[in-house]
Amino acid sequence: MTADLVSLAELPELGDDAMRPDARPRLDEWPARLQGVVEPAGTTPPVVAPADAEGVSAVVRWANDAGARVQPLGLGSNVVGAVDPEVDLLVSLERIADIEVDDVDQTVSVGAGCDGLTLESALEQRGLTLGHYPQSLHVSTVGGWVATRATGTYSAYHGGIERLLVGVEYVDPRGEIVRVAPRPRASGGLDLLGLLCGSEGSLGIVTRAMLQVARRHAERRCCAAFGDLAAGLAAQRELSQSGLPLGLVRLYNAAESRHVAEPGALREDECLLVVTTLGAAPVADAAAGVAAEAIAAAGGRALAESAADPWFANRYAGFGFMAERNLDPTRIFDTIEVALPWSTAAACAAELEASLGELSRPLYLHFSHVYATGVCLYAILFAEGEDPAQAQARWTAAWAATLDIAARRGGTLAHHHGIGALRAERYARTPEADLHRRIAAACDPRGVLAAPLIDREPVGADRA
Repeated sequence: MTADLVSLAELPELGDDAMRPDARPRLDEWPARLQGVVEPAGTTPPVVAPADAEGVSAVVRWANDAGARVQPLGLGSNVVGAVDPEVDLLVSLERIADIEVDDVDQTVSVGAGCDGLTLESALEQRGLTLGHYPQSLHVSTVGGWVATRATGTYSAYHGGIERLLVGVEYVDPRGEIVRVAPRPRASGGLDLLGLLCGSEGSLGIVTRAMLQVARRHAERRCCAAFGDLAAGLAAQRELSQSGLPLGLVRLYNAAESRHVAEPGALREDECLLVVTTLGAAPVADAAAGVAAEAIAAAGGRALAESAADPWFANRYAGFGFMAERNLDPTRIFDTIEVALPWSTAAACAAELEASLGELSRPLYLHFSHVYATGVCLYAILFAEGEDPAQAQARWTAAWAATLDIAARRGGTLAHHHGIGALRAERYARTPEADLHRRIAAACDPRGVLAAPLIDREPVGADRA
């Protein structure tokens, strides 16, 4: 592609400093790649960083003419193999990161390359918040959130990114710039915002998102201990269906509770529940009182607010979070998240603890996003072996068992990390994937936009 890259660099829409052929981008933090379960790419694709949508458009039109495959690049914190290392070119959105706030409509127009910390800091200065607080807030971008249909820890109040997205600018596979102006709601016809959200770059490269923001509220915290997960889940369900203005609602199994709670706060084998309420101070206070009563009625033992201090102090991951935890080839660290109905959540957790005991030591489970109809279960794996091969075999078995058990219990394939190459084979069997492939084929018949979730049989598909 050398000659073609020369012609790319000469595009007038890119300017003088867009080409970065020597850059070493983070493809992602997929443990399978970090640990060598999947072969690493022989070479790193070159990177181009356009300064605006017109530049991205020029790159995509160039790709059409050159027969090249391209893919957008954020900060690389994805953990499921969302970036294809065999593409001809990665399109970094890092230079498209400006922020424009509309205080009257309470919306923000933000470049896709803006990271969450920068966005939140800008909003905080105006007494506002997006309310989207993923663990990767510091190391993920707005474009990445839209691409994977991400959500944050305060989703009980603010919802996922799909609820916050009110407008978008993107470049389609032909290189056309498409703009959907912010709207409170639109009736009838296809929901283009919904179609793009979660498509993982397969239908277009998002260059700008228009998001609804909220005024910053007072927050009150309640912490409690439960003797078992089932009792804690019953309390979570009661709270989520109560109509209270809940922000954070997290329940941990005993193993993870000992890790995240303040030392000495819990008795052996107790499970930690952390709840916050949001609103004007009188509202947050009153809601916290009602929440505390509901927790006590469900059998919870009240704890000091400080019981959750360690989690709040360490809630955000930094660059290299997964890589640092996967330095030892005989111990694979990974995470799996699914969504379950309330009616099966406790049974699913019990089955996972019984089935994965030999595959992950320890096995951390927590329930971190609540809805009136169900809850997100998040598993943290520590697959250890006497040698790398045994660790990989246990990691493989743990992934398969978790998704199989969740599926039998009515769970989803994922909750917020996306599909990527890791879940592509399972996703391929779903009706959503069938429609997804047909839409992508119609919009992008030449396959200019790479997307592992539908492009090919995933590397290591038998492991998922």
